[in-house]
Order: sequence, then structure tokens, then C-alpha cells
Amino acid sequence: MPGIPRNKSPINPTAPQPPTVALSGPSYLSDSGLKVPAAWTFGLDQEDYLHEPELSLSDDDEREHVHEDEEEEKPARTLYKFEGKSELRELSLAAGQDITVLKEDMSEGWSLVRHKETIGLFPRSYYTFTSSFSSPKAQKAVMSVGSSTPRNSVAGDLPPLEPQSTGSYVPNFRSSVLGGRSINRFSNFVTSGAEEWVLNGNAQDEIRSLQRADPRDVGMASALTEPFNQKATDRHYIDEGPSWESKVPAFRVLVHSPSKRSPSLGSPYTIYQVTSMFSVPRHNPGSPANIRITVERRFTHFVSLHTALLRRLPGIVLPPLPAKQYTGRFKEDFVEARRGDLHRYLSRLIRHPLARHAEVLTFFLSCDTEAEWRRVMPGHLSMPPVGPWFYARVFHPSFNMNVEDAQDAGERFARHVEANGKGIQLLRDVFGRIRLGRADEGSTQRLLSYAILSLITATPIGSHGAADLDGTERSRGLLNNQNAWCWKDDCEECLSLTKAMQRTAEHLQTIADLHDNNARSKQLSIHEMLKDVAHPESLYQPVLETHRQTIERCLDADEDIAARCETVLNTTLAEFETYHTQRIEDFRDLTIDHLDNEIEFHTQVLSRLKAARSLFSPEQYSALGKGGPRQPSMYERDLANPKITRPPLPQPTPHAYDVVHSRPVSAVLQEGVGLLMGSPATGRTSVLGRFW
Repeated sequence: MPGIPRNKSPINPTAPQPPTVALSGPSYLSDSGLKVPAAWTFGLDQEDYLHEPELSLSDDDEREHVHEDEEEEKPARTLYKFEGKSELRELSLAAGQDITVLKEDMSEGWSLVRHKETIGLFPRSYYTFTSSFSSPKAQKAVMSVGSSTPRNSVAGDLPPLEPQSTGSYVPNFRSSVLGGRSINRFSNFVTSGAEEWVLNGNAQDEIRSLQRADPRDVGMASALTEPFNQKATDRHYIDEGPSWESKVPAFRVLVHSPSKRSPSLGSPYTIYQVTSMFSVPRHNPGSPANIRITVERRFTHFVSLHTALLRRLPGIVLPPLPAKQYTGRFKEDFVEARRGDLHRYLSRLIRHPLARHAEVLTFFLSCDTEAEWRRVMPGHLSMPPVGPWFYARVFHPSFNMNVEDAQDAGERFARHVEANGKGIQLLRDVFGRIRLGRADEGSTQRLLSYAILSLITATPIGSHGAADLDGTERSRGLLNNQNAWCWKDDCEECLSLTKAMQRTAEHLQTIADLHDNNARSKQLSIHEMLKDVAHPESLYQPVLETHRQTIERCLDADEDIAARCETVLNTTLAEFETYHTQRIEDFRDLTIDHLDNEIEFHTQVLSRLKAARSLFSPEQYSALGKGGPRQPSMYERDLANPKITRPPLPQPTPHAYDVVHSRPVSAVLQEGVGLLMGSPATGRTSVLGRFW
């Protein structure tokens, strides 16, 4: 992330200007005639603070050390990345590093800190104290009267925190090695702003920073920067339970009708239709009961939505976004799989009581022109992460939390989701075998059909048909004069039997198609739904970490910190309750869908079996023998090359937290050599053969 932006003119012209120095110390200062930062001048002139030899601006400057009891050293942790100027004795630190604050106020928003063995200046608003759990001194607002931001910086332009990663972008490396998990070593307790809220409880700086954000769209500036304490979308209420209070009724969404667009300028892309369906109570008989809004979205639009939601709602669990695809993204199978993943992503998103009320989601589902999207969406994306301000706007019943009960609930929930994760993974594996077994059963039924046809036509599988036999061979007893399975000519009973068995074989072909189609379509859909509920332990690990660390800080804390811990615990427990509600709905729907599919499938198979059985009833059986010679079946032509082997079953696209094993390099090289030189095993000829 970039450091604090620096302007050419100072922010506060009334602040003491640093003098030009020409010292016998470091040559880069004396040769260039740089100015000493005002923060150094103010702090040193006021208190002669901490003039150790390595800090002295002059080797001839002999000042006494300040006693340690004048200001206690305090441990702290950096919140944001900052790139300082080493020639001005500013430290360059990454987010999450431990520091020691030697002097908190050094003028112009700077503090004197020590990192390991290095001492220098660091912006006051870029770290938080972690020394104790007593109520810390409130931080000074960045834009308070009589103060200024750090020297030569733009007020409120703080680098944003890295948002919590729940799968908004899953490159191949993370899928194959990390299983989609983030390699960020900082816990969600830090990155979500919960730690700063618990320790400091002062979200005013964050609110001002959000209000001062400068959206790229001027027209949306007033809407996006109005005071957040007046916006209903940023107020979150918790009911008894605790559980989130739903602010808008539930509605449905459908992602459908993908199509490829090829602009004259730029790369082609896939567009998806997104339809939102709202049920509206009728005020009069003529008013519509349902409202539908359809917009066009591409995958990058979903990425923008996910990124904005991560910044606006750091304290909740968002569903992972499907992984980005670099190759084969216009293949029909992939486009359909991506459509299903995006549909399930939006459907799960709108089921969360907070997410479906988010302003950016409402815009995503209603913006119907590309021009409006380009005008408004950059404003949402330019907003920095809300951080502790999210917890500052959570309203819940007072004193409704017992720490021991909350700790016990967190431990039980952690064990529950861990067991669920293993059980769901086993269920996914078993269901994959069920699909494979159903497809194999279809192939077996197809082979049985070919075997019956081979029997009644006296044609071995893999050879030419009986229609090619001459009269001499027919007189030997393979087929009679009516093409029936008999050595006697004009045998009515054998003609009835042959026709009945032939139609039975045709019904078995239909049953085989039912097995194969069911494994590839309906069962695939249920398999995808199982993927949608997988890995709850990974999805809820950030919330569980926040829950545990909040409880640790709540023990033996003073009244103010305990109250703020209560807010965070209400948030995490409300997320646990959200999972509880969704889990019931998910597995209820999954079980019903599976049973309905099995009933429908077996009903169709049973109907075909009954139709084949009815051929042997006395009326139909005798009628078959009087209808003239047997006509060849359309499947007899396949006896020479039976269609038993089917294409591999399509598998669900990987979950964001699935570990997708990479293909060995040797296999890739072998395929490449086979493509160039040819492969006798696969029958593939060399691409260079035409030149040879």
C-alpha cells in the first residue's frame, strides 16, 4: 500500500517551520540542506526528549537524557502500512508489527516509536496501543481543531486495511496448495477492526476518514459521504438470541441466460442476466403481486460487489466468490458451471440479514446501464474499510452477555462446524460415488439391451448384422422367413416373442438414458448444492478467532472495555445463529431435493419397466404375432460398435477452500511430446506429420 500522500505545501502554515541545518553528522543531511521535521523540532525543544547519540541531529549537541518516569513507554501495534522517508528519520513499517511508543505526541500528528533497535517517527493514527486492558486514552481525531495531519499529508487519506479474504479471488496457486485459504498472517480480530474497537472504543476517527473519502464520481459524493450515523443501511440491530434483525424482507434472485459478448475494442467476455424477484403486498386488486428487475452483469461486476462488501461488513461471514478462470472460459460446460456458482453465491448472499440490506448490493441488483455503473461503483470501491466503525454501529440489548456462556457457545460451535466440515466432505465423496454408480448402471442397462438384440438377431456384438446373411445361412436356423428368432418359418409364437423382446431392449435403452441423464443433470445439481455448504470450519474460522480473542480481552477488563467486548460477542454469536438458521434450511432443502429426484427418477424407470412388462400380457403378446414380419430395431446398427462407453461425468467446480491437486509436470510434458510426435496408445498422429 502507498504511504501517506505528500503535498508540496504544508497542511498547517502556522506550525513551527523546521530550520535548515548543516550538521557535521550524517552527510546526506548536511550536503542537501534538508529541513528537520517540525515534529522533531517541537518535541526536542519542548521536552529535550530522548536524545540518545543515534538520535542526535548534531554530534556537538549535548543534552541530558529525560528520565523514563516522565512518560511511560507503551507497547503498540501498527494498523496500516507506512512508507517513511529515512532521511527524515521516519520509520517504514508494515501493518501488524509490534512497536514501543516512546512519546505519543510529537506535534503534527507524529509519535516517537521504537521498532526493534530502530527509533524514529511514525504517524499517531497508524497504530493502536496493546499495553493493557485498562481504558486507554482516547485517540486524537485527525481533523480536530488546532491540530493537523502528519506533515505534508492529505487529511483522512489513510491506506485501507487489507480486507478479510473469503475467496473473492482464488488463483490456481491457492487452489492447488493452500486450498483457497488466505496466507495473511494477521487474524480477523485485527483486520476487521475488532481489536481497535475493544481497546480504544473510539470510532470517530474512522467515521471522519470515511466521510472524507473522495469518490471518483462527483455526483455520488454527497450520497456516499453523508454522516454514517444517519444512514439506516449502516445501522445493525441484534435481537434476543442473539440474532441479526432483518431490515428488509427476503427475496429471490436468479442468474440465467449467459451469452458471449465480443466488443470491437477489448477482449470478449460472458454476460449473465441477473433477475431479482420481490413479493409486494397488494393494496388493490389491480396492483402486481410480484416485481422483477433484470440487469446484465459480468464476472468483474461480481468481483467489485464482493470487494465492496468485504470492506463494508468486516464482522460477518460472506460466501466465497467463484475462482477466476484464465483458460477455457467460453466453453459451454464451464459457462454453465460458472452461472450456477454465481447464482448460488448471490442466493446465499441475500439470505444474510445484513448483506441483503447493503447499499452496494441494492445498487448491484438495480443498476441497468453500464454508464451508471462506471459512474457510481468506483465511489463504493474507493471507500476505505470501515474497521472499528462497524462495531460502533451495532445495537444490541444491554448487559445480555455472560462471558462464560459466550465462551462455552464458541467452543461448542467450533467443534460443531469442524465435525460438520468432515461429515459434509464425506457426504460429497459418497454422493460422487452414487452419481458414478448411477452412470455405470446406465451403461450396464445399455449393455443388457445390446445383449438381448444380439441374441434375437443372431448377431454377435462387434460383428455385422443379421440383415447381411444370405438365404443359405438363414436356412440353417438363425432367423426364419419373418425375421423372427426361430428356425421354423411362419412361427407366430416366436414372432411374438421376438418382437416383445426387441421392444424390451428398446425400453432398456431408454432406462439407460434416464440413468445417464440423471447422473449428469439433476444429481450434478444436488452435488453442487453439497459443495455450497462445504467447509464451514474454514468459512467461520475468522469469526471464531475474533470470538476467542475478544473473550481473552474481556476477562479482568474494566467496565468500558467489557461493554465493547459485549458488542463484539453479540456480533459473533449472531453470526453463529445465522449459520444455525441457514444450516437447517440448507439440509432440509438438500434432503427434499434428493428424495424428490429419486422418486421422479424411479417413477420414470418404473413406468418404462411396466410398459415392457405389458408387452407380455395375453392381448398384446398375441397381437404382436399377427402384425407381419419383424422390422429391425434402430439399435441393431450399433451392435457392430456398441455405444457403451460414455464421456466422463461432469464434476462440480471446486469450492474456494477445496485443495485441487496440481497435475504432475511429467504428465504435462508427456502430453506435449505426444502432441508433437504422435502417440500410438491414443491413436493420435503427430502435428508435424503433414510436413514429414
